[in-house]
Amino acid sequence: MTASCLLLQATDKDEILSIINDLEYGWENGDGEPFSKHFLDYEGAKYFESGGQNIGLKDLIENHVEPEKDALYFLELNFLNIDIRIDQSFAWVTADTEVKGKVKRNDYEFDKTGHQTFLLKKLEGRWKVLHTHSSSRDRRKNPKNVESKPTKSKPIESKPATEPIKETFGLPEKKETVITNKIRSKFLSVKQLSNKKADIKLENGQVWRSVEAVNRGELSKLKSSTSIEISEALISGYVFKAEGKKLSIRVRRIK
Repeated sequence: MTASCLLLQATDKDEILSIINDLEYGWENGDGEPFSKHFLDYEGAKYFESGGQNIGLKDLIENHVEPEKDALYFLELNFLNIDIRIDQSFAWVTADTEVKGKVKRNDYEFDKTGHQTFLLKKLEGRWKVLHTHSSSRDRRKNPKNVESKPTKSKPIESKPATEPIKETFGLPEKKETVITNKIRSKFLSVKQLSNKKADIKLENGQVWRSVEAVNRGELSKLKSSTSIEISEALISGYVFKAEGKKLSIRVRRIK
């Protein structure tokens, strides 16, 4: 590779790094302007995040980026170990991620690590983001080294012949199980709206609406679902999953 090519590629990498910094600011501040500036707005664009997706730039900004301002007390996002690869007019970027924040609705604090991918294309001398894909999970805590100490043997205590009866003994178990930041329930019905979005009614009385349009295949899987799980997405919002089916859609609660 010639010196001029190396210099040009270095300039391209600087521009792409600047774009990533702008997007980091946009996520942290719920500001859609960096996305409007650096993303290519084209029909069929999809952006994936931890099982959820946004279809089109408008959907990404209005239903994901901008709601962060109202949904979170704060958000800290860091892109680390950024690796930029360029092949003529195409570029792909991989990075490690650290995401911390606190949700206003329930004071839930999250601390996650993961990975991010960007696909870009150079158009009319400027780099534009075509696609993004991110995934993360709760930060793994390294176990501390704890010295084992000898324990004294304790005499075995005899149990009473009868144990105290629980207040809930004999009552049917609740059909909804709340586990930190997710719920599980039974699926009752689904109704598709004129805009192709779907209203999903659960046995616990809740009604959730898909953020994006639902296609025929997804609608068919919804109708044949029984048990479902709804959990918080990485940044904000919620992801609906049908147990035993390859189905994952972003939803919001309306009732």
